[in-house]
Amino acid sequence: MPQTLHFPLKRLGHHLIYQSIALPLIALLVMITLLITPVGEFPLNDDWIYAKTVQHLLQTGQYQAHPYLNATLVVQTYWGALFCKLFGFSFTTLRMSTLVLSGLNAWGIARCGLVMGFPRVLALLCGAVVMTNPLMLGLSYSFMTDIPFLALSTLSGLCFLSALRRSSTPLIAWGSVLGVAAFFVRQFGVLVPAAFAITLAILQIRRQVSRGLAPWLALGIPWVLAGLIYLGYAQNLQSQTPILESTDNRLWMVLLDTIRYLPLSFTYLGLFMFPLGVMQLWQLWQGHIRWHKRQWRLWIGFYGISLFTFILPQLLFGLNQAVAHKASTWLQDYSYRMPFFPAGILLNLGFGNDGFSNLNPYPTVECTYGWWVATFLALGIGGLLFVNAWEQFKVWRYGSSTQTEGSLEQNPQTLFLWLWVLLVLLALYNPWRVVITDRYILAAFGPLTLAMASEIRRFSYRRALKWAVLWASIVLMVGLVLVQDYMAWNHTAAFAQDRLMMVGRVPAGAIAGVDQLNGWYNSEAHMQRYNTRSWWDLNIGHKGPWVLDDEYVITSEKNRMGYDVLERIPYFSWAGWHEKTLTILKRSGSDLKH
Repeated sequence: MPQTLHFPLKRLGHHLIYQSIALPLIALLVMITLLITPVGEFPLNDDWIYAKTVQHLLQTGQYQAHPYLNATLVVQTYWGALFCKLFGFSFTTLRMSTLVLSGLNAWGIARCGLVMGFPRVLALLCGAVVMTNPLMLGLSYSFMTDIPFLALSTLSGLCFLSALRRSSTPLIAWGSVLGVAAFFVRQFGVLVPAAFAITLAILQIRRQVSRGLAPWLALGIPWVLAGLIYLGYAQNLQSQTPILESTDNRLWMVLLDTIRYLPLSFTYLGLFMFPLGVMQLWQLWQGHIRWHKRQWRLWIGFYGISLFTFILPQLLFGLNQAVAHKASTWLQDYSYRMPFFPAGILLNLGFGNDGFSNLNPYPTVECTYGWWVATFLALGIGGLLFVNAWEQFKVWRYGSSTQTEGSLEQNPQTLFLWLWVLLVLLALYNPWRVVITDRYILAAFGPLTLAMASEIRRFSYRRALKWAVLWASIVLMVGLVLVQDYMAWNHTAAFAQDRLMMVGRVPAGAIAGVDQLNGWYNSEAHMQRYNTRSWWDLNIGHKGPWVLDDEYVITSEKNRMGYDVLERIPYFSWAGWHEKTLTILKRSGSDLKH
């Protein structure tokens, strides 16, 4: 090889191995997809709604939101349509489009770390922790809005973090543009530019940056244009499914949710942040971080108050029964240990949403005692997050820290990250919103990962890094088990439905399958039959979500009264490492002609 070629190639190889942040994350993503194939013609969760929107765009050339759609979704629809134009419309294609964005999101987080001055190893750990979080991993295998929204929000945050480091007006404009793009996936995309706007205002008031108009124009002009674009799409963005509801008939529920929301959110975030939380715990244990009594009291107080709020519904239930001799059964619906969200997708040890499912019992592994352990550990990490946030905001208020070693500095980048987290948590909860689910909290996960890593890097972290990598590997393995199980039973359910429809010539309307398959095949006929276009009427027929006729049933039950077993279809699950089965049932005495 000529010497002129040898040295450039050698430098390129050195860069890819020792300096690149993209290559290790791409390798990690490829390894995951080789272990668990994303191939499969079936929807997951609610992504069939978004897939139908893409399908309509491909067929008509015009964007038209599905009646059940509340997210803005426009950018994601065109992104999915681009992949489908290249590779053909399928759920596999849409799933691959999300996996690409999952890798981009992880790269964006790692790049943010480098912009904040993190060593490459710590920056890569941040990206890997975000990518391999079990909820993130599961959502990466769907066409849900979460990953596209998070990827664009992360890139927007990357631009703003870079702008805070370089005082660059063009970077502010790019951050705002990417925030607009995130907005056109989910309305919460406005929160990242809002957090930067507050940060910029604080810096200008404190005269830490010049008080020019240029940054504000760069921040605001893209949103003026976004408003005009939104008006153009407004007619096609009107949902037939309102997500806000009057509080009149559920005032006590709203008050109880308000009391529980903050500790509950920090507990989930503590679970997500466990690998980095372990690093800070190790630093506390080794004395690299020294807390005053005030900080320990704050942590203990948060821990105790949080536990009290978790058991509060059960205490109120008992008190109401003893004093008023009434049984307010709605209080018993509140969980006092993780998982807390009844409409969440993180179940006992599995993925999904079993609120209205026909797949009963839901294919999860019972781990009640394990969730108690997870609750106590996650709440401990959540307390660390709470103390870190308290210290950071106190520094900006008073200009000093209570820590004796490694005192905090007024770092605008860290302030921006904590404001980002705060706005997300505040925006997610409002008394008129009916449903809050665990995946919504992931919007705070990326900036919180960076804020936590920024806290850790100020102290000795080399040995702590080994603990973080160990726990990140354990979390990855748990995520792989959950995703494999989720994909396996969905694949089997879709196979069962296809067998009935293709081999048995059974119409889709005569099958009570899993929720997402019912929605994909039957939602239009369901809306027409019951004269409704609201998602909340999904079970109006009382046979299951979007079920027209339950002549045939696909279930994880072994038997059901009034039905005969038509076929049992096995599949292997990593959850429990054993074979499970789904059953096809047919109503007894049925003489339905196909």
